[in-house]
Amino acid sequence: MGSRIKKMKQTKILLLTKRQTFWHFSIIPLLLISPAFISLEIFKSYVLHTHYGRPIEEMLIPCYSWIIPALLFFFIQKRRLKFKEVHVSVDSVVFWEAIKKVAEELEWEISYKSTGLLLLHLV
Repeated sequence: MGSRIKKMKQTKILLLTKRQTFWHFSIIPLLLISPAFISLEIFKSYVLHTHYGRPIEEMLIPCYSWIIPALLFFFIQKRRLKFKEVHVSVDSVVFWEAIKKVAEELEWEISYKSTGLLLLHLV
């Protein structure tokens, strides 16, 4: 855990496990299903010469337009992993009491705390 925390402090980005990464970015593959199938149809049509459906040109714009929202969601989700810095001017006792109260109210658990870093996660 120590090296992960050190890396998170340096990059100021939350490191996720493989499972967390999968769920955090799971919307993106769903948005790319349609372009993937169209690409397969184009491959069948122009390379294997086995396409027997609607003309490919009719499907290009509606299907490939899903790439734009997928890219937008990728950058939104990536940005959500950046640390939030809160600068306050209170003494440490009042600060930690406020953190404990907020964590209880929002059902968060403090998983790590030090002078420069506080990691909270949902219970």
